[in-house]
Amino acid sequence: MFAAHNEGQRLTRSLAACIESISDLDYEIVVVDDASTDGCVITAEELFPQIRTVRNEHRVGVSAAKDRGAREARGDVLVFLDGHTKPLQGSIERLVSVVELLSGSAVVTPRIMALDEERWELDHSRSGNGYFVDLLTLDCGWLGLEELRVVRESGLRLHESPALIGCALAVDRKLYARLYGFDPRMLSWGVEDLDLSIKCWLLGHRILHDQEAVVGHRFRDAFDDYDVQPDHLLHNQIRTAFKNYGHAAFGDWLEARRLRENESLEEHPEGLWARSWQLFGEQRASAEQERGYLHARRVRDEIWYARRFGLDWPRLGGAPAEALSFPLAAGPSPSPPPCSVSGVTPGTVTVPVGAAVRFTAQGQSVASVSWTTAPPGTPASGNGASFAPKWTTAGAKQVTASCGASSASATATVVAVTPVLTPHDNFTGRSTTRFGIGEIIDLSFRTVPGASAAQLGGLRWSITSGGGTLTGTAGNDGIGVFTAAGTPGSVTLALKVVGGPAAGATAATRTITVVAPSDALMAQKPGTGIKHTTGTWSVGFLGEIFMRPTDVSFAQAVMREGTVAGVGSGYLAGLNGIVHPLGGIVTIGTGDAAKGSKVNGTDTVNSGNLGTPFSAGDFLWAIPWLFGLTGTTPATQFTTANHHMTADSTGRATIEKKGAGPFSRVPADPTTNF
Repeated sequence: MFAAHNEGQRLTRSLAACIESISDLDYEIVVVDDASTDGCVITAEELFPQIRTVRNEHRVGVSAAKDRGAREARGDVLVFLDGHTKPLQGSIERLVSVVELLSGSAVVTPRIMALDEERWELDHSRSGNGYFVDLLTLDCGWLGLEELRVVRESGLRLHESPALIGCALAVDRKLYARLYGFDPRMLSWGVEDLDLSIKCWLLGHRILHDQEAVVGHRFRDAFDDYDVQPDHLLHNQIRTAFKNYGHAAFGDWLEARRLRENESLEEHPEGLWARSWQLFGEQRASAEQERGYLHARRVRDEIWYARRFGLDWPRLGGAPAEALSFPLAAGPSPSPPPCSVSGVTPGTVTVPVGAAVRFTAQGQSVASVSWTTAPPGTPASGNGASFAPKWTTAGAKQVTASCGASSASATATVVAVTPVLTPHDNFTGRSTTRFGIGEIIDLSFRTVPGASAAQLGGLRWSITSGGGTLTGTAGNDGIGVFTAAGTPGSVTLALKVVGGPAAGATAATRTITVVAPSDALMAQKPGTGIKHTTGTWSVGFLGEIFMRPTDVSFAQAVMREGTVAGVGSGYLAGLNGIVHPLGGIVTIGTGDAAKGSKVNGTDTVNSGNLGTPFSAGDFLWAIPWLFGLTGTTPATQFTTANHHMTADSTGRATIEKKGAGPFSRVPADPTTNF
């Protein structure tokens, strides 16, 4: 919605910029012709037949023209633009989308940049973000982005602004109506945007600034297409204070302003204050009506507003406002101050590869700063008061903030951080990515170029997925001890930055696999013999057990043999149903890449002695082997060990168990022991 009065070619350029900036939005453009005499609206209709024009026969002023445009518009979201603005690509859609994401609960304002009328280009060195209003003087001006409170809404990073400037804003139609809109009884120009600002906050809503939406605005030092009479401006200020302030605050304000505005007017010898008060009295009934509406619905008052935004007046129980010494100024809204950079913080920083660090420009109007990186980071450049690049390679980097003729730089030492995992059982040939259940692993790190944990802001290990426990990390020195869980699975360990500019960044990660025993093999104990008693069916040996897989350590695990009933037939049918006893809990030794972790102790595998007559027979114990962590009772089966024995008609005894054997003896063999 555009309100226009004698805008000349600025209006058509503004309309063209608006249309060109929108790519995917269902919209209409309403132009309110506030009694222009220069033909600007007629030209606009010829060039843009899609616009809808509403005409005022007599000039009603900025506030009334905007309000008429709002009442004539048919959209759910109202976007107000002056007839000398240039929205950048996507900015209108951005404003509308933010209003919709906030469910219409706030007025949304864009970043305002000064617009060079001759070149019709934005001056990036003059950029305005927040806006303020002094409740006593009703003066207004710009605030730096760093002076605004950051809020996060619906995934967006926005800023609370105490007030808005009327040249560009977006508001839900229902909220506009709830706020009573722009005051149609205000005269010519001025204060209508401040009035709407105060109403918005006091009725429980917010003004939220979105710096991602950018609109250029033509600023000027003096009015060049119409005159603004000081009594009209003061009248508008009286209406604003009367409608929004409580009785005590309004009385205090009224006295302070009456004492100040005592100069004479050429057309009205009674003076500025008397003339303005007369104008207010002529429309007082409408002000009374709106005041009643607002005060019945407001949830905050002017004292809350002053506290919220750091104003000296009004204060609860405070001294009355003093008479103001400076005259009323009826001039256009000020241009944002020029941008200048005096420094960058942090000036030096050490960060890990891949960690974004936020640099902030120091100076004036730094929201217009341009950033560059050397060598290029990600992103390589940017705009705004702050900038958060990162780099994928180690080394010395430079970040430069520039605005106009001023610039300042910061340096970043980017460090490649490599996690170091050293298992307590660090045998030759073991895996560096797979670890046995319960394994204990020392955690540390190394960097290129060299940097300590303290230089990086402190480093601390954490488990981001999977099981296990961490100890020894409280010193934030990048060391710790990880103990694997008793169950298999994938575990991701992360080394994170604790403090400083890169706080929260992940310096390094390592994903490991914790494995449980999957099998085991038995071998005859070296240096032992085969047991046999001459003249009998008998055979036996001493076995040692080696855990699988072999590339990890099970030194923090224990195992035992479970129970099972034997199955015998033929010559060995007498052993049928004999139950293998529950074995004792045994510990496991250190790892061996060739053989596997050796179970501590020896297993006696023996047939016993049987006599004649000999015949064929078979016996099997399918023994479950169970594992658990040290200090627990093994309960999880990981393999079956077949204790298998056979006999034949000659009395030959054969025995084998889990890879050891088969070993055989015949009755005629001499008696031997293990």
